[in-house]
Amino acid sequence: MVVLGPSAPQPLGEELRATNTAVRAGAEAAGAPFVDAIDAGWFTPANSPGFDFDGAHPNSAGHAHIAEKFLESWAALTQQL
Repeated sequence: MVVLGPSAPQPLGEELRATNTAVRAGAEAAGAPFVDAIDAGWFTPANSPGFDFDGAHPNSAGHAHIAEKFLESWAALTQQL
């Protein structure tokens, strides 16, 4: 099991830090690896306009970006095992 923290285009992404902290704590308690999209900077003020659907949710390109970044993180995690 791998836990993916919340992510969203900016500025909402920055507002998810408290939720991210809680999800990270849950992952740690379960002994599961945690992928931190917020700290990794998947969405930045510069790239968010291209990934933003409505100011809170990613558009199709944003979902593809999340998938790509998750697969990169997955590859890094599985190499560590």
